[in-house]
Amino acid sequence: MDSENRDAKSAWLSQFQVVTELNRQIKTVLAEGKPEDLDNLESLVKRQDAAIRALPFDSLSEQDVVSLEEQINSLRTMITELQSIFQQVQEQILTESSKLKSQGRSIGAYYKTLGL
Repeated sequence: MDSENRDAKSAWLSQFQVVTELNRQIKTVLAEGKPEDLDNLESLVKRQDAAIRALPFDSLSEQDVVSLEEQINSLRTMITELQSIFQQVQEQILTESSKLKSQGRSIGAYYKTLGL
């Protein structure tokens, strides 16, 4: 049983490292802010989501959960930070889209006044 618990904890920690690395990559892409990286960002987010879902929580013992408290809290923080970042990015995209629409209407009105 001890061997199974160590294996479960090791598997969890290994998967947590994958999640952590993907989180680092996501933050790097977001910090660079290049529009051409959106496809890469989407791929990274999907991979991280799958990695989080693959964390073997159900095979951990109560002692494992207690000993992994720091990593579990770190995971919660990562998820919260990413949700906040994506909300900000979404708001920024909506604001830029609104500005472009407004500019388009202004240009259209200008052309109308010129009779074009």
